[in-house]
Amino acid sequence: SKNKTVSVTVQLGSAVKTSAANYFLAIPAGEINSGKEKFYAIGVNSPVAQALMGKVVGENFSFNGKQNKIFEIF
Repeated sequence: SKNKTVSVTVQLGSAVKTSAANYFLAIPAGEINSGKEKFYAIGVNSPVAQALMGKVVGENFSFNGKQNKIFEIF
């Protein structure tokens, strides 16, 4: 049956909206403006990417000593 729910995890190529900021895990390219929203392009080896990797929507992650929440992954 095809009604299995798949939980999307943060991985290379993910765009992630969090309570801290919006991130795009690809290459460290700085700030990207998509019109109304700002994303930070970060490398997967960066500390914040390491904190996000493998997490799912609703999970918390710790970065710079602060707890943040993942709102959306796409």
